[in-house]
Amino acid sequence: MKDYYQILDLPQSATPREIKQAFRRLVMQYHPDKQNGDVYAQARFNEIKEAYEVLIHPQRKEDYLQQRWLLRARGAETTEGLVTAPHLLKKCLELNQAARNMDLHRMHAAGLTRKIRSLLRAEVVDELIQQQETEIHPSIVKALLPVLSMLPSAEMEKAAEPLLRLSAGNQLLLREINKLLQDKKERERWQRMQVPFIVALTFFLCWMMYKMSH
Repeated sequence: MKDYYQILDLPQSATPREIKQAFRRLVMQYHPDKQNGDVYAQARFNEIKEAYEVLIHPQRKEDYLQQRWLLRARGAETTEGLVTAPHLLKKCLELNQAARNMDLHRMHAAGLTRKIRSLLRAEVVDELIQQQETEIHPSIVKALLPVLSMLPSAEMEKAAEPLLRLSAGNQLLLREINKLLQDKKERERWQRMQVPFIVALTFFLCWMMYKMSH
């Protein structure tokens, strides 16, 4: 959930007058007519406008504050607003590094899946696509692929969804993600087959030894 107060650079105690003043100041700074087609400035302007329209309207503001309080009570975090591709890449590389230090046998797979899906929430992927910095998208996906490979197939499929969406149009990346999913399923299938195979082989060898001894 976006933190509209952070977007407008205001404390939660801000008055309607202060909200209007902050809005006017930021609009002057980020208006598209002054940015020469800068996609980040356009996205920032849209968020400033969205934040203002909510906080200046009494009922919408009250609904927003209630929802914000509930999310925080559950331990969820609000975000400061605009996500850029370079900033997200940094976060993904940090997760990649943290995952390298995890003990695979004690790893909380569902928690790791939630972390990936939190970084690449639907609205974040929408922003990245809108910003059109497609040369950074493969780096974001590749930073998360080693993390993805650590997960069991059921969790991997959930975590892969936003990566597949961000990779739309990049056939090499799509094939790489799908191959990772397929390889994981095949390894898990073989692992499930190993135990009954070993049991059957042991029984057969014991039976052969018994027959040879009589």
